[in-house]
Amino acid sequence: AGAAASSGGGPTGTPLPDKKLLLFILDRLQKKDTYGVYSDPVDPEELPDYHELIEHPMDFSTIREKLLSDKYTILEQFENDVFLLTSNAMSYNSEDTVYYRQV
Repeated sequence: AGAAASSGGGPTGTPLPDKKLLLFILDRLQKKDTYGVYSDPVDPEELPDYHELIEHPMDFSTIREKLLSDKYTILEQFENDVFLLTSNAMSYNSEDTVYYRQV
C-alpha cells in the first residue's frame, strides 16, 4: 500500500504563478521590443522564407493569448515559448542586425 500514482494526464513541472505576474513579466519583455518586431506572428508576405526556416514560430501576441486562455498549465510551458521566440529570432536574423541584437 504505497502512494497512489498521479493520474493527471497533463505535464508536470512548476505550478503556474499568478496570471497577473506573468502578464507583468510579458509586458516588461515586450517593452524591450521597441520596434514591435516580435509583437505579432510573422507575415509570410513580408518574409516568405521564414516559415520554411523556422519550424515553430512564436510571438508576444500568441504567448499573451495562450496565457489569457489558460493554455499554460505549468511555468515551463510559458518559459519555453519565451525562449522559442528568442531562439527563432536569433536563428533567422544574422548577428549584425538590430533584430538579433534586440533579443
